[in-house]
Amino acid sequence: MLHPAIGRARSFCWADGATARTLLHALKYDGWIAVSEGMAECLRELAPPDVRTESSCLLSVPLAPGRQRERGYNQSELLARHLARLWRCAVLPDAIRRVRETPTQTLLTRSDRFANVANAFEVTAGRVPRLRGVSCVLVDDVMTTGATLNACASALDAAGVEHITAITFGRAREPRAATPA
Repeated sequence: MLHPAIGRARSFCWADGATARTLLHALKYDGWIAVSEGMAECLRELAPPDVRTESSCLLSVPLAPGRQRERGYNQSELLARHLARLWRCAVLPDAIRRVRETPTQTLLTRSDRFANVANAFEVTAGRVPRLRGVSCVLVDDVMTTGATLNACASALDAAGVEHITAITFGRAREPRAATPA
């Protein structure tokens, strides 16, 4: 279940298809940042109706500082920057920040994912006035349980954002719990 402040969440494709999985992995782990432009082109049609208003903006899910240093870039920010150009709207990549490092979500259960990112984000103090009362599109590369998007939405809601739409390139199916033998 998504945070009540998220009006809707849309993904371009299922992330478990071979092409989508390859693209997401190449962008996220292999440094193939050039694929982000084509991925953003795919996301272009997912624009919510209010994205072209003067007050609307795109926000990217931030990486932990250590992970960003390790990768050299934030894949969600790349997607958001390309989308901002395509949609002709503002992007505020520094609006949300991680306040603590979190382990990767990859192998965590649903409940562990939510606990892992709870209170891990906050709106950057200088951005609160710009975000109060506006519509934002929160951009991430992939959504599985929605835990990360929810944690970001919680911070945005507390800062007074009026409406949040979440957009991801891929939507992953939740990992199934192991069945007893």
